[in-house]
Amino acid sequence: MSPELSTYKDVYRYNDLLTPLNLTHLTIMKEGVDEFLKQLQTINRSALSRREKMDFDVLNDLLQTFSESYKWFEYAPVNRLNFLEGPQIYTDSYTSNIPFNTRGDFENFLSRLEQYPRQIHEIIDNFKVAVRTGHTLHNVSIVRVPSQIDGIITSNPEQFSFFAPFNNTLEIITTIPQTVKNDLRQRARSYITTIMVSFRTLRDYIQEDYLPYTRSEWGVGSWGDEAFYQACLKWHLSVDMTPQDVHDEGLREVERITTAMEEIMQKIGFNGSIREFFAIAKRNNNYTKDTADEILELYQRMSEDIIWPKLSRAFKDIPDRKVRILPMPYDGPGGSYWAGSEDGTRQGTFYANVYRPQETLTFNMMALLLHETIPGHHLQVIYSQTSSVKNYRKGITGGTYSNFPVAFPIYTAYVEGWGLYAEYLGEEMNLYTDKYDMMGRYEAENFRACRLVVDTGLHMFNWTRERAVTYLMDHTAYGRAEAETEIDRYITWPGQACAYKIGEILIKQIRANAEKQLGTDFDVREFHSLVLSSGQVPLHLLQRTVEEWVQSVKNARQETHVTPLTCSTDRPRLISLLLLICLILTTKR
Repeated sequence: MSPELSTYKDVYRYNDLLTPLNLTHLTIMKEGVDEFLKQLQTINRSALSRREKMDFDVLNDLLQTFSESYKWFEYAPVNRLNFLEGPQIYTDSYTSNIPFNTRGDFENFLSRLEQYPRQIHEIIDNFKVAVRTGHTLHNVSIVRVPSQIDGIITSNPEQFSFFAPFNNTLEIITTIPQTVKNDLRQRARSYITTIMVSFRTLRDYIQEDYLPYTRSEWGVGSWGDEAFYQACLKWHLSVDMTPQDVHDEGLREVERITTAMEEIMQKIGFNGSIREFFAIAKRNNNYTKDTADEILELYQRMSEDIIWPKLSRAFKDIPDRKVRILPMPYDGPGGSYWAGSEDGTRQGTFYANVYRPQETLTFNMMALLLHETIPGHHLQVIYSQTSSVKNYRKGITGGTYSNFPVAFPIYTAYVEGWGLYAEYLGEEMNLYTDKYDMMGRYEAENFRACRLVVDTGLHMFNWTRERAVTYLMDHTAYGRAEAETEIDRYITWPGQACAYKIGEILIKQIRANAEKQLGTDFDVREFHSLVLSSGQVPLHLLQRTVEEWVQSVKNARQETHVTPLTCSTDRPRLISLLLLICLILTTKR
């Protein structure tokens, strides 16, 4: 169903294919999914072991989610490109996971290049359906795309990133004759030239035929069915919560975190707003660095010297797979994590944005590092990769955010909820060393809490973009440009941004319930091991898994308390009983 995903997951048998992006492909997938569901229902779940039941339930949830969401196939899936996703975004990283060791590898890649224009024209065909049905994106979600396409178009095919493997990589392979190398390069030039023509066609279509029909209202509620946004929320959260529930939770969290930040500012002696606090801090040389190398060096030192030595206090059986820290190759978010290969040959990597080092507050760095690396996403991934769970529970199973909810779920609330929970663990592990570190930690958390408010506000409660931007600026350190980009993201990906905070809240609730029931028998290292080794799962199944673990600990405790009389703790009782028996026997004599 997704050859590119197969390549990313180091399964290379489909490296000559590309995923069809037409709506017919979704129908074919729906038919295949329903057939799998039929087969699954022939299995007697009650006869399975506890571990097999979890495998059954996760697979059932994956399949059911796709099947039930198929009815929305003419909603988000008809917009397969936006300013956050699409072929114009991924060109530089397109070849990063493709092997180029043999002639066959290059032939496979050429096959993909030959098919690439077909994908672009399928995107255009889908856009035509969006215009016809009135399910177009808002202007802010796509107006940047034509300039993004202009930024990658080149008249010289050898300057395009897809040609890079045909340069030095191909040249150093001695098993391929020079005449064959020349032929491979010539075909690559020809295919890339055709790809450039397709990109120009896509750009022109968007400018002339799509942008005039973009929707006028900000939220997807304007598409005419409020249930669609509810479906998006459920796809990401993996639990049943109404938009009102999410909105109200966000308001409560923003109030709680804002109060905590204001208390810290009072202790510091600062009387301004949260935004003013961070603006002034950026002008203080004590909290910034001058160069990109200094930022990277500080991240490395924090990871190796501060976090790793304390990790064993909260985790056990930590896989021996360190994370790389590299500069981000483009000007994007503050940082991002890319998982390594399952066999460990390709390292997981944290990419730090160092384009504007003097704007990076050093006391914001710890929370970001915890979220993206350890004990956040890197630890989450390597635990899953080295666990014995089924492959479909170890990571993403396809689809893009632009396609949801008509896609296999990636359980965003589990993935990103853990990342935010990892930021919280920084408090328990004493990694935030002073009040400024705590301000950085709370600002990052408040940002995620604000997302609950503005995402639901935009898509369900008729908020305007300006109202959402103002709300974000009032409660975080974000300036207008940053806030506008964030709000445009939420307009484009309805519900996705809600998964972070809801996921963290639910993971903390699951833990708190286990602690309450087990008391002194609760072992946080065992709890974390259980959560991480479960793989990516819906949170309602994670809750059940933890409840079963709690019951097993309780059972073990009861068995320990019902012990034979020969136990050392019962020796006084045994001695007394023996003396009584001797006395009785003596009396009888």
